[in-house]
Amino acid sequence: TDLSVVNIYPPVRLRLHVDEIISRTLPVSLETGGSLPAGRAFLVDPFVWPDSVVVTGARRFFLAEGQVETQLVNLDRLEESQNFPLPLKSPHEYLHLERSEVSASFKLALIEERTLANIPVIPLVDAGRPEVGVSPPVVDVMVRGVADSVRALSRSRFLVTVPVGSLDEGVYVMGGQVEYPPWLTLIGLNPTEFQVIVGNPSSSPDTNSTGQDLESATGSVSGGADNE
Repeated sequence: TDLSVVNIYPPVRLRLHVDEIISRTLPVSLETGGSLPAGRAFLVDPFVWPDSVVVTGARRFFLAEGQVETQLVNLDRLEESQNFPLPLKSPHEYLHLERSEVSASFKLALIEERTLANIPVIPLVDAGRPEVGVSPPVVDVMVRGVADSVRALSRSRFLVTVPVGSLDEGVYVMGGQVEYPPWLTLIGLNPTEFQVIVGNPSSSPDTNSTGQDLESATGSVSGGADNE
């Protein structure tokens, strides 16, 4: 042969990683930042479709509670309902996604405030207790919600109570508690407190305070109250 040895290098040790290649279906996480413009709210929660994606790669690159995140959506820029494609980000550079994007849906609605006037205030009294009077007997309730739904509201959807329970005879100042549809935000009551007269006090004792606060923060709304 015409071959000759020129040089002999020392042996080199190579480390080889052998791992199982697997595929998993991971949920897609819709990533958002910022807040919606004033006067806007979600009609339904934003969602993506499909809401999961198949990911393939070496087993060691999968986290125990893995997910695939979308590109960040800045809510400040949403002025109306939109559907648009949204790129996906692989949870690891060596994991392959079955698809590169999903469809995102953002359903927005206009928000409106409204005052419902003259809703009766009902004292909640334990059985067998003296008669109770409330002053004033009615209250204005201020709420905020999706415009179309707020405009269709009636007073029958609200229940305003004062928890008298088993209080002794006397005169008290108490805050009201409000039951209202869960899709509304309660802004407040006007007035925020009520004079509660339990029984027939023989004299006019100092007004007592029960220390019970409103269920929600109080506030005022500009404009006239509705009497529907």
